[in-house]
Amino acid sequence: VNLSTGVGSSVLEIVNIAENITNQNIPYEFNLRREGDPASLISSFQKAQKLFNWAPKYSMEDIVRSMWNIYRMEGQ
Repeated sequence: VNLSTGVGSSVLEIVNIAENITNQNIPYEFNLRREGDPASLISSFQKAQKLFNWAPKYSMEDIVRSMWNIYRMEGQ
C-alpha cells in the first residue's frame, strides 16, 4: 500500500524546496537518466484510501520542513 500525495515532484523541485526551508545551498549536478530509469513515477494512494479511508494531508513542503525540524533538534 502506497502512502503518497499522488503528485509527482522532480529531484530538482525537492532540492529547491529543501534549500528554501533550510536556507542552505545544496550542491547538485545534472546527469543523463540511467538506462532503464522511467521518465517519471507517481505513486497512487487509492488503495490506502479504499482500505483505510486514508488521504494525504501534508504537502511536500510540509514533509521536508517537518524532517528539517527533527534533524535540527537532533543536532542540538
